[in-house]
Amino acid sequence: MDGTDKQTVFAALSHLLSYPDEEWRKERSEWQQIIGEIEHEALRGHLLAFLESAASYSSEELIETYVYTFDFGKKTNLYVTYFNSGEQRERGIELLQLKDLYQQSGFQPTGKEL
Repeated sequence: MDGTDKQTVFAALSHLLSYPDEEWRKERSEWQQIIGEIEHEALRGHLLAFLESAASYSSEELIETYVYTFDFGKKTNLYVTYFNSGEQRERGIELLQLKDLYQQSGFQPTGKEL
């Protein structure tokens, strides 16, 4: 898998794991097209299957499933620093170190979250 494919996969995963608000649903066909261009067949298939599955849920069901899965589960919490620091103050330092690691690896974090 080349660098462009990796960036596309990571961007798609980031979007697909974000809160499924109305904008998330509106962008479904755009992401379906972007994901459809991923060369890695298995990854492309899994991501497209996820989009197809998500489309079968109502907005309320999708949000409810997202909240139940990610907001209430310690094992499925999306904050990668949560396991080490929980809600402690040290988490901020850990997040900054993670952001630096992303940048050193050639990724450009967005300004949406620390």
